Amino acid sequence: MNKKQRAFPAFHAGASLLLVIFIILSLVILATLSLSSALRDSSYAEKEAEKDTAYYEADTEATRQLSRVLETFSSLREENLGADELCRTLSEETGTDCSVVSKETETFRVQYQIPVNDKQALQVSLLLSRNRSLEQGMWQTETWEEITTETWEGDDSLPVLGSE
Repeated sequence: MNKKQRAFPAFHAGASLLLVIFIILSLVILATLSLSSALRDSSYAEKEAEKDTAYYEADTEATRQLSRVLETFSSLREENLGADELCRTLSEETGTDCSVVSKETETFRVQYQIPVNDKQALQVSLLLSRNRSLEQGMWQTETWEEITTETWEGDDSLPVLGSE
């Protein structure tokens, strides 16, 4: 037999080795990227869970405050207090802001905020009517919303080389 036919070409062994190294390197890179993405997603999910938990704790506290306001208002409305005195007493006993919307219809606005975190709060505004019973709609929710409590200060400056 001819010696050229029996000899194994050297470049075939090198090419298969390079192909195996390339495949292993590709798999390591894809695994690293997948792990990085999973860690980032996990961190984001934890932050969202903390934010949701804080909101629902504030919502629960706001509901408790609503219950205190309605109990206090129900007991005060039976007394012969003027609108201004009723509103002042309600504010003192519940720790809320109360204002008289209409003295004729004896309608009051009660507002309070429950902190969600150091940057947000749950703001609640209620309308209470002295002339209606609880079954007739003595109170109405005007707002129940999450608000920002700190002012946003944007940085519009662009750093340029040599400028401070």
